[in-house]
Amino acid sequence: MPRLDIKPLIKLSKEQWKVLLERVMAKEGKLTTRAAGAVMGRPFEPPVEKEVGALFRDVPMGGGEATRQVERLPIGEARAKYMANPEQYVTPSMGAPSIKEMRTVPSGSPEELAGGLAYEKIKQTPILPPASGRTSRVIRDEIRSQDLEQKVRSLGINPEDIRPGVKMETVLEEQGIKSSQVGIVPPAAELAANAVLADELWKNMGGGRSMGARVWEMYRSSSRQKSHIHEARDYFISSFVRWKQDPSKFNKAYPREGKVLNQLWSEFESSLPAGGGQ
Repeated sequence: MPRLDIKPLIKLSKEQWKVLLERVMAKEGKLTTRAAGAVMGRPFEPPVEKEVGALFRDVPMGGGEATRQVERLPIGEARAKYMANPEQYVTPSMGAPSIKEMRTVPSGSPEELAGGLAYEKIKQTPILPPASGRTSRVIRDEIRSQDLEQKVRSLGINPEDIRPGVKMETVLEEQGIKSSQVGIVPPAAELAANAVLADELWKNMGGGRSMGARVWEMYRSSSRQKSHIHEARDYFISSFVRWKQDPSKFNKAYPREGKVLNQLWSEFESSLPAGGGQ
């Protein structure tokens, strides 16, 4: 098999980029499309990498039709805007291949390399971390399951006494209660936004190898959810989202988890600038 000689991308300093662009512009007289393509085609990494998030919104045009608009913002700003009003946006975008972009900027601006030009690598990052969709589905199933269990218990029936293979929905319907009236789950966008926030708290806590993760794994392995929630991270995020929906109800059902979440949230809010709490 022939050996492939793949040369690694080379990183230049901002000053080296400035010299390179000035040479190209001096040779061409100006930065033509052909010259820009030649610069961007070289095996040099752009001096700046920007992470952006894409927000998609369907805007009504009348007659039942809509046009889809996209707004690209720095990823932190995009996530904050999405979480502040998730109902406004279409299902959050996933990532996209990185692109190189050369653009004109005001002379003297921080982005300028030479001749009023900036050269950047644009990386489109998911608004919601990839695991959030999976976690949201776990949360939705868990909320509905717990509400069904609570309704069954209110009828004086112990869920553990239900015959194997018989669903709690069936038990309720036999008692004249429509299962569609039980377990009303919050909108997916709301769950996803809270899941993103929980994911940030998880990272702040130290992630999967931290002491906090070991504590949440202990909680998970001794919980009723261990059969369908298999990771400490998912259990933490599921717990946080359910706690956020109804702290009093959650604290009563899960006092250990509730105590930790109350403390984490208190510490998180105190770390925010004045007026920054949610």
